Amino acid sequence: MGDIILAANAVLFNMVTLMAYALEGLAGASQAMVGRAVGAGSKADYRGAVRYATLWAVGFATAFAGTYAVTGDLIVNAMTSMPDVRAAAYAVLPWMVAAPVISVWSYQFDGIFIGATRSGEMRNAMIVSLLIYLIATEAFRPMLGNHGIWLGFTVFMIARGVTLAYYYPRIERSISAG
Repeated sequence: MGDIILAANAVLFNMVTLMAYALEGLAGASQAMVGRAVGAGSKADYRGAVRYATLWAVGFATAFAGTYAVTGDLIVNAMTSMPDVRAAAYAVLPWMVAAPVISVWSYQFDGIFIGATRSGEMRNAMIVSLLIYLIATEAFRPMLGNHGIWLGFTVFMIARGVTLAYYYPRIERSISAG
């Protein structure tokens, strides 16, 4: 798709990375709290840990979405001075606004599943999500260009959240009634 699109996507991916660090940090907190609750066999503590960590994660995701909506162009401008790259990045900036509120669920579930030591389900969910991503990106990119790439990424994050949500009830069922 050319150097300009590549450079614009590199700028935008820095925004994704910044958001991911914050959401992954909260997923780390989920890991610790969920791990403690599962290890203790306490369903009540597990539910509390999931609720508490999820509220914080959703709050951070909302803050990132709002920040990107209001200052996304300024962030792009801080990362590049090239007018063509800026224009290409501005064109797909709405995907950055949507990314935190869509991605938060996959990061949050990652923390929960790691804390509950459910790597098998995570692996299975990731395999399915990867296949969905590859199909989506190959289908959308030719029709939508760079928007198709970002749509494919968004579909991947949705697939991660949905596939992990499918396995999620198994964790709670495996915990004692305590």
